[in-house]
Amino acid sequence: MSQITKVAAPVTPVLTKTVVLTSAQVKTLNATPIIVIAAPGAGKYIMLLNASANLTYGGTSVFIAGAVQSISLRYKANGSGFNPGNASILLNAGIVSASSYLNVGLPVLARAATLASFENQPIVAWNPIGTEISGNAANDNTVTINVAYQVLTL
Repeated sequence: MSQITKVAAPVTPVLTKTVVLTSAQVKTLNATPIIVIAAPGAGKYIMLLNASANLTYGGTSVFIAGAVQSISLRYKANGSGFNPGNASILLNAGIVSASSYLNVGLPVLARAATLASFENQPIVAWNPIGTEISGNAANDNTVTINVAYQVLTL
C-alpha cells in the first residue's frame, strides 16, 4: 500500500515598496512616469495586493490640477499600459489639497487582459491626463506611494 505524503504548498512572499515622489516628479508624471516596482523578469508578473498614496502638504502652495488629473498605477514603463485594478491611486481632490491627504486602494476581484499586458512589466506611477500637474511653486509637497505585492510565475 502506498503512503501519501502531504507537501506544503510553496508560499510566495508578500513584498512591500515605498516610493516618494518629489514635487518636480509629480509635475512631469504624464511625460515621465516613475517606476514603483521594477519589471520582475520573463515568465513572471506582479500581482498588486494593495496600494496607498499620501500627499504631504508642505504648507506653502498647492498643486494645480484643473484638468482633473490623477496619479495612477499602471503596468508598463511608459505608463500607457493596463491598470492593475483601481487605476487612480491619488485622486484629483488629493492632488489639489491644501492639507495632507491619504488615498487607500483596494485590490479588485478580477482583471483580464492579454498576457503581454502583465508579463515582465513594471508598475509605474503616471498621470493619465495629457495636461501635466502644475503649481506648488515652493516645491515642498511630496507624494508617498506604498504598495504590497507578490511576484508570481506564469
